[in-house]
Amino acid sequence: MGTNLQPSYLTVSSNGSSDTDQIAAGRDAWQRICQRTVSTFDDWVEVGRALVIGRAQCFKLAGTNRPFGKQYTAAMAIWLRDTGLESIRQQERYWVFQMMDNLDAIERWRAGLDDVSKRRHNHPHGVWVHWRRSLGLSDSKHSHRIKRRDLPSPTGQSVYWPQETIRRAALAMKKSGSNDFFALAVAALHAAIRNDADLIELLVTPKPKQPKVNAAANVAEAVA
Repeated sequence: MGTNLQPSYLTVSSNGSSDTDQIAAGRDAWQRICQRTVSTFDDWVEVGRALVIGRAQCFKLAGTNRPFGKQYTAAMAIWLRDTGLESIRQQERYWVFQMMDNLDAIERWRAGLDDVSKRRHNHPHGVWVHWRRSLGLSDSKHSHRIKRRDLPSPTGQSVYWPQETIRRAALAMKKSGSNDFFALAVAALHAAIRNDADLIELLVTPKPKQPKVNAAANVAEAVA
């Protein structure tokens, strides 16, 4: 890819200067977020609009519609650098995209919140989690049962990975269609540990005394 990517993303947009203006607005919003102790929802939306433009441009450059693979990763790295948004961490970009892909519904939900709740739910991750909770959705059926007091004291023992967790990771790797080890690792981890409840559940789930010897075969069959 290399130098072929660097200037060409500027020509992909069909909206001309409006995209340039939105990217500039997103960059300004990101600078405000970095300078403040508390971020604002509106600033994150401005950042999100810029990132959505960048994602679409990088999809076209990489010839894909999924945010994985060497070509997409290279295009996005260049786009972030050239637009001054390279300091946005990958995990932050992930939650921003989740929020932006559901922005209309999220804004309707926020419209019904009081001012205190609106100020409390500003970061994309918090917005996403509380919006889904308002719909009665949860990524883990056990998430409401797990409390901090339920966590075991650190023992240094290895973590037991249930077959269902491994199956989600394997399916995500297969679905990504990528040969990029980094992209595969990101896809697997996001699928295996979808939220903090999944992580806590890994810590509190005891290791079976006699794990099934055909667990790997079962996973392979599930993703075939």
